[in-house]
Amino acid sequence: MTMPRGVTEIDRLIEQGLTLYGEGDLDGALLLWERVLVIDPENPQANSYVEYVRLNYELLTTDGNTEDSGPFGIGDGEPEYQIE
Repeated sequence: MTMPRGVTEIDRLIEQGLTLYGEGDLDGALLLWERVLVIDPENPQANSYVEYVRLNYELLTTDGNTEDSGPFGIGDGEPEYQIE
């Protein structure tokens, strides 16, 4: 697999981490972003992603957090409430 010009190992690892994150593989994403920090400990993007996932890991991995659920676990099947 060849990488486009200008794409560094750090860029590749960050992008792969984002792909894993999007697929719900938080542990895999964290491992890749932590590899970036081994190469460049001050990398702001990797530091931000790692910090966010670590701080929100429990929230991000709860069973109620699915693609179909809205904010705070409110799904589409919930009744709509109206104030009269």
